[in-house]
Amino acid sequence: MEKRDLTRLLGWPGYRVYRYEVDEAAKTLKIWVRKKPVHRGFECSGCGLRVHAVVATWEREVADLDCFEFRTTVVVEVHRLNCAECGPKVEKIEQVPSKAPYTRRFEDQVGEACESAAARRPHSSIRAMAVADFDGDGRLDIAACPRTTRLASSISAMARATSAAARRSPSSPRCRIP
Repeated sequence: MEKRDLTRLLGWPGYRVYRYEVDEAAKTLKIWVRKKPVHRGFECSGCGLRVHAVVATWEREVADLDCFEFRTTVVVEVHRLNCAECGPKVEKIEQVPSKAPYTRRFEDQVGEACESAAARRPHSSIRAMAVADFDGDGRLDIAACPRTTRLASSISAMARATSAAARRSPSSPRCRIP
């Protein structure tokens, strides 16, 4: 597969793949990306201004959605900027939440899975639905994702309310507990 094809598959506007590694035994795909050479500067994470003064550059690894059967990690080249308004700040990367170890679309997929989970599903099975291995046991650390923590607690609250309503009104077909 060519880097150009991976850039299209990744779907990050303004970024291009410059290196990749596939480990077929471990079923992992690691993709290195950086801003395309022709751009209007980097966006300051503090004020949103376009800045061209780069102070430092480093790489940041984030988990992304699986690509076919491969667990995907994206290594993003990140820049520290010298913003005229804010001083030294890290550039804003639209596809990656502030300090999260995963991409925004990965967070959205886990959030949608939690939203679509049945109200009676126990919290542990919602946790098992995640696909990334951030805490070493094959599951996403739900505490690291504020959206899923809120969703899991609201699903638990809905389950408690549904069971309480069923106990009060056992004849109601909507609230019957199987």
